[in-house]
Amino acid sequence: MSSLPTGSQLLALSNAVSAAYRTRFLPSCVTGLTMNTQRTVLYYDATTEVGVDGTDTGSGSNGASPESPQVSYLLNWAIAGTYRGGHPRTYLPGVSYTDTNADGTLVSTRRTALSTAAAGFLSDVNALSPTPFTSVQLGTVAFFRGHSALSPPPFKPFLSGTCNSRVATQRRRLRG
Repeated sequence: MSSLPTGSQLLALSNAVSAAYRTRFLPSCVTGLTMNTQRTVLYYDATTEVGVDGTDTGSGSNGASPESPQVSYLLNWAIAGTYRGGHPRTYLPGVSYTDTNADGTLVSTRRTALSTAAAGFLSDVNALSPTPFTSVQLGTVAFFRGHSALSPPPFKPFLSGTCNSRVATQRRRLRG
């Protein structure tokens, strides 16, 4: 990237990522789940950041009854190496009651669908190349290690993503 993006360029990137999320993940989420905004922040260096709030919206399309609001699908992202927290994860709200078994596991068809969605989302995002970016890569950034700020913060790209067999809560506690 030769220069910082403008607000409209960052908004275009934000909306493209949001569209991939909407396409890949919202079909598995219950209809009561609505996405009404997204926030994108680009950390250019230790003192410069550019942020924008997007307005790309969407709703879940799984018509089944919802689980309680704190229950989430859990996506695990693989990276090269590990850290204290283990690995990056994403919690998707909008779990369908029919997607869970009594023991807190997902039915295999939903797990497969979400693992496929995670792989597709990773491919979709990594294929983006909006101006002024030459490429985009989904991953994680570590800002601190052992209570010390890291400069520069290391970036670790996501290598793959899969849906965990158990549902979880936003509190990072596995159910079951």
